[in-house]
Amino acid sequence: YSWKKLEKKDSMDIINKDLSIVFIDKSSKYPFGHFLTKYKDVWMDPWINLPDSQMVAGFRKELPGKPTYLVFPNN
Repeated sequence: YSWKKLEKKDSMDIINKDLSIVFIDKSSKYPFGHFLTKYKDVWMDPWINLPDSQMVAGFRKELPGKPTYLVFPNN
């Protein structure tokens, strides 16, 4: 795996590849940011019910925030 800080000029195509891991920026809902993983056209969210202390993982069709970093497999 490698990583990249995303810039405004980067297209969404770069993050929409299977097994990509994206860090979304801090927001009111995610005060420390949040990581999600792309798999088969959905985003796996390891804590979809944040801030509930009883963590539940789930899948999302879209990212819930602005992507700032990308971790991706080396091919």
